[in-house]
Amino acid sequence: MNATRTSFSLKSAIPIGLLLLLVSILCAKAGQDVTVKIPFDFQAGNTHFAPGTYVLSLDQALAGSVTIQSADHSRRATLLTGKSLSSSVESAPVVMFRTYGDVRFLSAVQGESASRRWEIVASEAETTLARNSAQPVVASFKAASTDTDAGTK
Repeated sequence: MNATRTSFSLKSAIPIGLLLLLVSILCAKAGQDVTVKIPFDFQAGNTHFAPGTYVLSLDQALAGSVTIQSADHSRRATLLTGKSLSSSVESAPVVMFRTYGDVRFLSAVQGESASRRWEIVASEAETTLARNSAQPVVASFKAASTDTDAGTK
Protein backbone atom coordinates (compact mmCIF):
# COMPACT_ATOMS: atom_id res chain seq x y z
CA MET A 1 0.00 0.00 0.00
CA ASN A 2 2.89 2.38 0.70
CA ALA A 3 4.22 1.90 -2.86
CA THR A 4 0.79 2.86 -4.22
CA ARG A 5 0.82 6.14 -2.23
CA THR A 6 4.32 7.00 -3.44
CA SER A 7 3.35 6.25 -7.04
CA PHE A 8 0.20 8.36 -6.75
CA SER A 9 2.10 11.26 -5.16
CA LEU A 10 4.75 11.18 -7.87
CA LYS A 11 2.10 11.03 -10.61
CA SER A 12 0.41 14.09 -9.09
CA ALA A 13 3.61 16.01 -8.41
CA ILE A 14 4.99 15.87 -11.95
CA PRO A 15 2.03 17.58 -13.68
CA ILE A 16 1.79 20.16 -10.89
CA GLY A 17 5.52 20.89 -11.20
CA LEU A 18 5.24 21.26 -14.98
CA LEU A 19 2.26 23.58 -14.59
CA LEU A 20 4.20 25.77 -12.14
CA LEU A 21 7.14 25.89 -14.55
CA LEU A 22 4.84 26.93 -17.41
CA VAL A 23 3.21 29.66 -15.31
CA SER A 24 6.66 30.92 -14.28
CA ILE A 25 7.79 31.09 -17.92
CA LEU A 26 4.62 32.88 -18.99
CA CYS A 27 4.97 35.39 -16.17
CA ALA A 28 8.55 36.07 -17.21
CA LYS A 29 7.39 36.81 -20.75
CA ALA A 30 4.75 39.22 -19.44
CA GLY A 31 7.41 41.73 -18.32
CA GLN A 32 7.95 45.27 -19.41
CA ASP A 33 10.86 47.52 -20.27
CA VAL A 34 11.61 50.84 -18.59
CA THR A 35 14.03 53.34 -20.17
CA VAL A 36 15.79 55.96 -18.04
CA LYS A 37 18.60 58.48 -18.53
CA ILE A 38 20.91 58.49 -15.50
CA PRO A 39 23.30 61.45 -15.07
CA PHE A 40 25.81 59.79 -12.72
CA ASP A 41 27.92 56.64 -12.19
CA PHE A 42 26.18 53.90 -10.23
CA GLN A 43 26.36 50.25 -9.21
CA ALA A 44 23.73 47.65 -10.10
CA GLY A 45 24.58 44.49 -8.22
CA ASN A 46 28.32 43.99 -8.74
CA THR A 47 28.41 45.85 -12.07
CA HIS A 48 29.52 49.48 -12.45
CA PHE A 49 27.61 51.67 -14.93
CA ALA A 50 28.61 55.10 -16.28
CA PRO A 51 26.14 57.96 -16.83
CA GLY A 52 23.87 57.27 -19.79
CA THR A 53 20.59 55.84 -21.04
CA TYR A 54 19.59 52.39 -19.81
CA VAL A 55 16.82 49.89 -20.50
CA LEU A 56 15.59 47.95 -17.48
CA SER A 57 13.68 44.77 -18.38
CA LEU A 58 11.35 43.66 -15.61
CA ASP A 59 10.61 39.94 -15.19
CA GLN A 60 11.88 39.01 -18.67
CA ALA A 61 15.07 37.02 -18.06
CA LEU A 62 13.51 35.33 -15.03
CA ALA A 63 10.45 36.04 -12.92
CA GLY A 64 11.54 38.27 -10.04
CA SER A 65 14.50 39.78 -11.87
CA VAL A 66 15.54 43.08 -13.42
CA THR A 67 17.97 43.14 -16.33
CA ILE A 68 19.71 46.46 -16.91
CA GLN A 69 21.42 47.15 -20.22
CA SER A 70 23.08 50.26 -21.61
CA ALA A 71 21.47 51.78 -24.72
CA ASP A 72 24.61 50.93 -26.73
CA HIS A 73 24.50 47.31 -25.40
CA SER A 74 28.05 47.59 -23.97
CA ARG A 75 27.10 46.85 -20.32
CA ARG A 76 24.52 44.45 -18.90
CA ALA A 77 23.58 42.91 -15.55
CA THR A 78 20.71 40.75 -14.30
CA LEU A 79 19.67 41.38 -10.70
CA LEU A 80 17.49 39.42 -8.28
CA THR A 81 14.61 41.33 -6.76
CA GLY A 82 11.85 41.12 -4.26
CA LYS A 83 8.52 42.33 -5.60
CA SER A 84 6.54 44.70 -3.48
CA LEU A 85 2.93 45.77 -3.73
CA SER A 86 3.61 49.04 -1.95
CA SER A 87 4.53 51.85 -4.26
CA SER A 88 6.06 55.26 -3.95
CA VAL A 89 3.90 58.34 -4.16
CA GLU A 90 5.46 59.25 -7.48
CA SER A 91 3.79 58.33 -10.73
CA ALA A 92 5.16 55.28 -12.46
CA PRO A 93 7.55 54.25 -13.91
CA VAL A 94 10.31 55.38 -11.54
CA VAL A 95 13.89 54.18 -10.93
CA MET A 96 15.38 54.66 -7.44
CA PHE A 97 18.93 54.74 -6.08
CA ARG A 98 20.44 54.61 -2.58
CA THR A 99 23.31 57.10 -2.24
CA TYR A 100 26.14 56.78 0.29
CA GLY A 101 28.29 59.91 -0.14
CA ASP A 102 29.24 59.84 -3.82
CA VAL A 103 28.51 56.11 -4.36
CA ARG A 104 25.09 55.17 -5.75
CA PHE A 105 23.34 51.82 -5.97
CA LEU A 106 20.26 50.94 -8.02
CA SER A 107 17.70 50.10 -5.32
CA ALA A 108 14.25 49.76 -6.90
CA VAL A 109 12.24 50.01 -10.09
CA GLN A 110 8.59 50.87 -10.07
CA GLY A 111 6.96 49.62 -13.25
CA GLU A 112 4.25 51.17 -15.35
CA SER A 113 1.65 50.02 -12.83
CA ALA A 114 2.15 52.12 -9.70
CA SER A 115 1.17 49.08 -7.62
CA ARG A 116 4.19 46.96 -8.70
CA ARG A 117 7.72 47.64 -7.51
CA TRP A 118 10.90 45.56 -7.88
CA GLU A 119 13.25 45.98 -4.87
CA ILE A 120 16.85 45.17 -5.86
CA VAL A 121 18.66 42.81 -3.49
CA ALA A 122 21.64 44.71 -2.03
CA SER A 123 25.07 43.55 -3.20
CA GLU A 124 27.84 42.64 -0.77
CA ALA A 125 29.61 45.93 -1.60
CA GLU A 126 26.50 47.94 -0.73
CA THR A 127 25.88 45.98 2.46
CA THR A 128 29.46 46.64 3.61
CA LEU A 129 29.23 50.34 2.73
CA ALA A 130 25.85 50.65 4.49
CA ARG A 131 27.31 49.21 7.72
CA ASN A 132 30.01 51.89 7.76
CA SER A 133 27.93 54.87 6.56
CA ALA A 134 25.12 57.10 7.69
CA GLN A 135 21.58 56.51 6.43
CA PRO A 136 21.57 56.63 2.61
CA VAL A 137 19.82 59.34 0.61
CA VAL A 138 17.29 57.97 -1.89
CA ALA A 139 17.16 59.55 -5.36
CA SER A 140 14.35 58.88 -7.86
CA PHE A 141 14.24 59.36 -11.62
CA LYS A 142 11.17 59.38 -13.83
CA ALA A 143 11.47 56.71 -16.52
CA ALA A 144 9.63 55.90 -19.74
CA SER A 145 7.86 52.60 -20.27
CA THR A 146 8.52 50.68 -23.47
CA ASP A 147 6.08 48.18 -24.99
CA THR A 148 7.99 44.88 -25.03
CA ASP A 149 5.36 43.14 -27.17
CA ALA A 150 6.23 45.48 -30.05
CA GLY A 151 9.84 44.34 -29.85
CA THR A 152 11.27 47.77 -29.00
CA LYS A 153 14.20 47.82 -26.65
